[in-house]
Amino acid sequence: MKRIDYILIFLVFLLGIFPDLNMFIPQWYDNLSNSLYFSSGIGAIDIVLLLMLALTIYRYVNKRYVKINKIGIGGVLLVFFIWMLFEIIRNVGRYGLSAPGEFRFRYLILVLPFYIALNFNTIESRKRLAKFIIVVSYFIPLLYIPVVGMMKGWTFGAEDRFLNSQIYLGMVYSLTLIWLSNKYKYLKFSNNIIIVSLIPFVFFFIIDSHRSAWLAAAVMLGMLFYINELKVAKIIKAIPIILVLGAIVIPSINDTGLHFTKYIEQRGSAFVDPSADPTSEWRLIMWTAQLEKFVKSPILGDGFGAYWTVVFSDGTIVNISPHSYYVQTLVKVGIIGMILYIIIVFKLFSKLKIFLKKSKKKLNPEMPLIILGFCVLITMHIYYIIYSLEYYSLLYLGLAAAVMLDKRYEINEA
Repeated sequence: MKRIDYILIFLVFLLGIFPDLNMFIPQWYDNLSNSLYFSSGIGAIDIVLLLMLALTIYRYVNKRYVKINKIGIGGVLLVFFIWMLFEIIRNVGRYGLSAPGEFRFRYLILVLPFYIALNFNTIESRKRLAKFIIVVSYFIPLLYIPVVGMMKGWTFGAEDRFLNSQIYLGMVYSLTLIWLSNKYKYLKFSNNIIIVSLIPFVFFFIIDSHRSAWLAAAVMLGMLFYINELKVAKIIKAIPIILVLGAIVIPSINDTGLHFTKYIEQRGSAFVDPSADPTSEWRLIMWTAQLEKFVKSPILGDGFGAYWTVVFSDGTIVNISPHSYYVQTLVKVGIIGMILYIIIVFKLFSKLKIFLKKSKKKLNPEMPLIILGFCVLITMHIYYIIYSLEYYSLLYLGLAAAVMLDKRYEINEA
């Protein structure tokens, strides 16, 4: 493991994730975001991801990696890469640098899980990275909330947020890994510190978090039940802690002026009737408008470079991404690109499921990473119905893939 690999991961957090902690501090966010982009439109985080890609290719050519086809995706991954390259090249003549620019903006992040999977190839390096991710994605946001509050004001509600959806998603993942780590004695965390941290986390997760994060948390819990990591008996044992948390958090929410029950009902209604909620209705309108482009070129897609300009019948011009990875991918790379991606995900799911079953029998020392990776793979693709690629899912998926690629372990069709 080389120091450069840790530095690049640190830079991903510093340049890619930290700015999002400031998203609701208007006097900071715009200046901070603009300072991380060059006049060419390339961001500092793009340079980090390009370095990861260059290092991966260099090390692969020099045969420093195990074969990624151990997890069954080598061939289709190459075809997917070629297809993405085709979708860039075909539009260079029409859109110029905007063609690779749009790919860089939306899909370059896919290099992250493969970089982690191939380069963090020892138990100790993965454990060190897991600790780092937990600290920066769970504890740092909790500690940063007072900073946001002091800068924007201590007002609450869906229209006056502290943190964005992706940050809360990362907190859900990391809290799950903390619980799994304590269960399997993988990483040590003080139970007292974790229980105390749950008070602000639960408060802000309910009152401030996006419904997409609620959905992700529900899916994560469902997956843990599905693989028998979480059982009703354990929930029953946790009832005293749940009651204490409720006794603290619910009155605190009511004290903000937002009635707990009514707030949950109001926010949750979008799951039942999306058209009745302004935000959900806006998404449905945008999806419909963008899918009209897909219908015009369903096989190849539009390719990269045109971005997302839509002209509505009343003359309104909107240039906003559709806020759905699936709509985005269908429009840009067509049915072929989507099928290739689905094949990759299906193969990863199949291998992870087999590996998880074998690991439970042999008491794999890295069980928490395998379990989390399996759950994240499903959770992220539910989350992507309303959002696009983000860092946290890809980081944790990369760690799980790194475990599977380790020469110590075998994946058989048993």
